[in-house]
Amino acid sequence: MVHRLWDNADDSPDQTFEILINDESVSTGSLLEDFYPAVNPPKMINDPEDFKPETWVDIAEIDDPDATKPDDWDENAPLMITDTSASKPEDWLENEPETIPDPEAEKPEEWDDEEDGDWIPPSVPNPKCEEAAGCGPWAQPKIRNPDFKVSPSVVNRHEYG
Repeated sequence: MVHRLWDNADDSPDQTFEILINDESVSTGSLLEDFYPAVNPPKMINDPEDFKPETWVDIAEIDDPDATKPDDWDENAPLMITDTSASKPEDWLENEPETIPDPEAEKPEEWDDEEDGDWIPPSVPNPKCEEAAGCGPWAQPKIRNPDFKVSPSVVNRHEYG
């Protein structure tokens, strides 16, 4: 029985290789050009027997001629509707603003009304609103419309969330 020692020296920075059998060089070259199978194969391998069928259509999406919208389809149905079952909480403070001028704010000493305009203190949340259900004009909240239908073409394009 004959024993042989195979070695592949490919640690060079210029991407070359050398194959040694019993410490004798039998092949050298570039890993990128001379090695088979290729270390970096081409992205696309041309198949000479591959061809496009005569009936091929190059359109990305084709409408289904037999498709119909459901009977309950409403083109004008909005996504969100007013929740008519909602009512204003009893402790809602309709005449209180949501924010008030900061009572602790002071006009800066360097402020010049003629140059900078009238000084307006920063706004802070109204503390009365924190104790109540809310402040300001009350409006019924919006909810998802159960009758809203999403076009399948929109869903398929992942534009609807």
